[in-house]
Amino acid sequence: MKLRIRLYCRFGTPNEAYTMKPLRSFVLTALTPFLGAAIMPSTAFAEDTENNGFPDKIMLQVGAFSVFDSSTSLTANGVQTGLGTTIDFERDLDGDTRVTTPFFDAYYRFNDRHRIELGTFQLDRKGSQTITREIKFLDRTFSATAQVNSRIKNNFYKIAYAYSFYHLDKVELAISAGFNVLDYEAELKGSGNRVAETASTTAPMPIFGFRMDYAVTPA
Repeated sequence: MKLRIRLYCRFGTPNEAYTMKPLRSFVLTALTPFLGAAIMPSTAFAEDTENNGFPDKIMLQVGAFSVFDSSTSLTANGVQTGLGTTIDFERDLDGDTRVTTPFFDAYYRFNDRHRIELGTFQLDRKGSQTITREIKFLDRTFSATAQVNSRIKNNFYKIAYAYSFYHLDKVELAISAGFNVLDYEAELKGSGNRVAETASTTAPMPIFGFRMDYAVTPA
């Protein structure tokens, strides 16, 4: 068993839109730039191989994502009210545009070029604002000038295959392809109101990525 410190970087720009069910649907579109850079403790289980700085068979990693300048719109149709209002989370509800969140990553390496990756992280953003127009969300109507508290939670679960195309003592570069399972939940609540309207949806999404590992400590 070894303990290593590594620098990990990931870039992505997911853009999603999903419908929950007929007549009572939830559609959310999110443009969320991600930039992650963290120094992480990694526990590795492997036998060393000559001239290979990344021989780890199994790797567990913990780091952080910084989300910046996100742009999110959502619509939740109701059975009684019908078509819901298209809401700009950042503009209409003063939702968070920046957040830093931890992530957890793991992979299993078949050999020095091929591996399977798993990962998960959660985005939890909140907003509170006096709205300037009427908003219909599910079967509730929030009137203009009402104080509305909001929250959007996104859970991401990843499984992907990665190919390491550049593999030296200290640096490894890899490309990956797979899919995320995305679990969304949006909640709107009036100020002082204990009852919240909540809509949610779960859907898979294909992903493509680039990954760089840098060994700060020697192998």
